[in-house]
Amino acid sequence: MSKRRSRGFSLLEVLVAMGILAVVLPGLVAMFMGSKNTQVGSFASEQATQFAEGKIDSLRWLGRSMLTPVGTWCANQGTTLNGKSANWRWKFDTVAGVARRAGIVTVEVSWTQGKTAHSIVLQGGLP
Repeated sequence: MSKRRSRGFSLLEVLVAMGILAVVLPGLVAMFMGSKNTQVGSFASEQATQFAEGKIDSLRWLGRSMLTPVGTWCANQGTTLNGKSANWRWKFDTVAGVARRAGIVTVEVSWTQGKTAHSIVLQGGLP
């Protein structure tokens, strides 16, 4: 008797493999898309944080005497984060009951990603 060698896959093996792929592939695609959306959101949040920190440093450099509108938000000003439009505003408050009435600068950065609005608020002290 001669032994028969198999060359390639049978039709049944191919159909089983395609069935497994049809079940697993949509879940993998959804996982990768969710990961990409999270990465994009994280990048925008990081850029907004860096922008706000830079603005706080700039306002500190101006000094207390230049930050006159105490306790009120200054008008929204436009900027771009990752090629998308964003707004930022700031306010200066003094802290009552603290020696020399220390000041706090608050910077808010807001942007829209997709259909969702996001914002970051950072505060920094002024001597």
